[in-house]
Amino acid sequence: MTLHKAMDDEWTSTGVKSKFKLTIPDDPSLATDSMSEVCGWGWRFRFDIGPELRTTSPRVLAANSSIIPWRRISVHFDPHLVRGAAYGRITFQTAVDNLVRLEDEPPDPPIDLPDDSGYNYSLGVYMRRGDMDGVPSMTISVQFAAALGMALPLPRNSRVEAALAETIRGEETVDIKFYAYTRIGVDYASRPQTMFAKTTLMMGHSDALDDYISGGAGFAESKMVDLNVDGSPDERFAEYDYMSDSDLDPESEDEDGGVHVDQVASSSENSDSHSLISRPSIDPAPSPQASVSRRMGRVLVVKGYAFKTWNAFLYYLYTGKLVFRPPGSRVPVNTTPLIPECSAKSMYKLADAFGLDDLKSLAFRSLHSQLSAENIVREAFSSFTALYPEVQDVEVEVLMAHLPNLKQQLSNMLRTACDGSRPHASSILEKIIYRTEFQSAPVSVDSPPRRKGRRY
Repeated sequence: MTLHKAMDDEWTSTGVKSKFKLTIPDDPSLATDSMSEVCGWGWRFRFDIGPELRTTSPRVLAANSSIIPWRRISVHFDPHLVRGAAYGRITFQTAVDNLVRLEDEPPDPPIDLPDDSGYNYSLGVYMRRGDMDGVPSMTISVQFAAALGMALPLPRNSRVEAALAETIRGEETVDIKFYAYTRIGVDYASRPQTMFAKTTLMMGHSDALDDYISGGAGFAESKMVDLNVDGSPDERFAEYDYMSDSDLDPESEDEDGGVHVDQVASSSENSDSHSLISRPSIDPAPSPQASVSRRMGRVLVVKGYAFKTWNAFLYYLYTGKLVFRPPGSRVPVNTTPLIPECSAKSMYKLADAFGLDDLKSLAFRSLHSQLSAENIVREAFSSFTALYPEVQDVEVEVLMAHLPNLKQQLSNMLRTACDGSRPHASSILEKIIYRTEFQSAPVSVDSPPRRKGRRY
């Protein structure tokens, strides 16, 4: 049997769809097997073909009662490169053309990753009847929990074509340099890192985002500079508007090549400027020799979103792919390092600000899937939840569903809300108290209310 991939992998919000066409040998006694190329993030499928089993296989009769020969095809899933990935439970859906599934075969079972058993998992047994015309094919959808937040890659559209045309004309492949902060201290964000992007590829997703990157908000004070020699912003930024951003790492967690917080404080004391407000600083003009390699563009210091969030956002704008990290987790869930991970909370905030409804829905579904009895009290009373009534609604529903087992946790949280430690908790308290007034309206976890953007 020869196996051909009939199309590129199709990515959806919950999984990856692969389609294969099969060429079956004419010799009915011949047994063969074929392994597919790598699909998705690193898995494969194996197709085994053999003759019908005379003792156990059903007999297929034509209208004149003559026996119709058929071939037996077994399909298996091989986790391969993702066998050790923390993807959790994955499920399968299959659809076939010019094949028939044997009725005595059970439905495709779910499997749990990581898995170290070394087995290939059966996705069913099918028959190819001798009287069938047309090329046999099978479409297999590998589906993940919504918390992983995958999305369909963007097709080559007018933005991509325009960017390619610009490179043909000799224009730069990047013309924006972003700085975004990576760490959080006491009332400040710190340690900015750089990212680069192409304006053409970022435009056209929403009016609010277009305004932000074209000068209406994001580049109000910027000008064209040499991106190769532009200076970095201040190490600390004291006006970060969301200090509980879950994509900012604690300042105390040092890393190789980073600047320790004590070093930052020391350098600030010896500096002429003690301002913690971030702004681009441009180095003196380069020498004539250095100017040969100049790359002109604009610089934007991202003041409301962490480096991880903005990095994942840029990747999503380019590819449509996105991976959400479980709340509080520092362990990567994605074995493909090219796809950056981020917090669903942080991305929800960004998508809401820029009016990106599809991205907001992905983050919303991930947020809902991550709620559990272990974290619902903490999440419901968080400063993030206080910002969004639609998030409050689904979290109150989950809280009430687990309420019998949460009385002590809830009592402790209510005390902190009543003593003034959580001034943002008034709205969630009101919804808990008056739950009966809003529970008659169904809460959608797929389509959060649309809002206009421009909340940077």
